[in-house]
Amino acid sequence: MSTIIFSEGKHDLEFLKLLHKYNRGSDYDTFNAQLATESQSTRIRQHQVGDQIDYLYKSEGGKSEVIKQFRTIATEIDDLNLILLVDFDGNGKNPFETSLQAKLDEQYRGDLRLEYNETSENPHFVFFSVDVIIQNTNSGSFDLIAFKQSLEDITHIQDSNQRENWRRKIKYYLTNCPSVVSDVKETIGFNA
Repeated sequence: MSTIIFSEGKHDLEFLKLLHKYNRGSDYDTFNAQLATESQSTRIRQHQVGDQIDYLYKSEGGKSEVIKQFRTIATEIDDLNLILLVDFDGNGKNPFETSLQAKLDEQYRGDLRLEYNETSENPHFVFFSVDVIIQNTNSGSFDLIAFKQSLEDITHIQDSNQRENWRRKIKYYLTNCPSVVSDVKETIGFNA
């Protein structure tokens, strides 16, 4: 089964691709929801069935879209090796947790809740193992990797930067912050 990572946007997707390239080579697949012609469920199903590609990195087009897409698969969590990569934007976990739970409550009417267990933290990231509880039964878990601020903040990427410029900034970050990035690699499974 593939590891599937939902991320907020194109910079996060590039971060994941470069991190992978430097640590695992090129055995990954990407899915940019803003550019895709096929459905998310089709692509995820392909990765559940086949073992040819170990990682699927998805760019959803914003935090609200990560939440929306997670909501669509929340009850299937036991069949997935899922990681969410989001920005806390300096606000900590509570705003994200509240937004995600509100969307889950809309669809599941309070029958599905999440329990967050912080596993580690470093200067740029905080990591959680999140249990999915459906009608008071643990139905599986997923990992949450959160930038305390955002990738754009820690790498100084601005909207006006051209693609090659922000790729260079991400590469610089990956090269010059190995102790911080090692926690991300471990959560994703690169150190296994």
